[in-house]
Amino acid sequence: MLDATFEKVRENGRVVSMAVVIAVGVRSTGEREVLGTDVGPAEDLEFWLAFLRQLVNRGLRGVRLVTSDSHLGLKQAVAQVLAGSTWQRCRVHFMRNALSTVPKAAQQMVAATLRTIFAQPDREGARETIARISRLFERRFPKLVAVRLRLVGAVLEEQNDEWAVGRRYFSQESMNKLTEPTQEEVVQALLELQTA
Repeated sequence: MLDATFEKVRENGRVVSMAVVIAVGVRSTGEREVLGTDVGPAEDLEFWLAFLRQLVNRGLRGVRLVTSDSHLGLKQAVAQVLAGSTWQRCRVHFMRNALSTVPKAAQQMVAATLRTIFAQPDREGARETIARISRLFERRFPKLVAVRLRLVGAVLEEQNDEWAVGRRYFSQESMNKLTEPTQEEVVQALLELQTA
């Protein structure tokens, strides 16, 4: 999980706004861990590239999923440095963006309604709830309904709330599924053994 925030810091006798970035990972055993943090002048492609390369140089390996906001520089850096990983938009950032499409007076009600999507026990329930909410809000908040199309993927990917189990973010069973070799990896390993 990658994120950034801006903080006021004192530099050379002046107070300036600086980007503070953080990377949080999930170990193969399921526990979360802060992988690194850095401070820089801007949250741009170059800064994200340097930050991610630093993590890789320190030993970060096997990244399969990156969750973040949809900042273009960040997504480009992930694609370049963590090649082969999948990127997914963060649910918290999605919710902020969705709520920005409705008037302040309606945000609490809309947020509560959108949260019902994440409470569904399965994909079908989530899909049905998304469709019902879309019909409910299509006339009153058309921009929200347009944004919710991006929500479908996020909801369906995050349906399993295993992270609530103990201190684990994912169960050991799920982590084993992530680390089991694919059929292609098994074939490649066998070919390498035959040529050795």
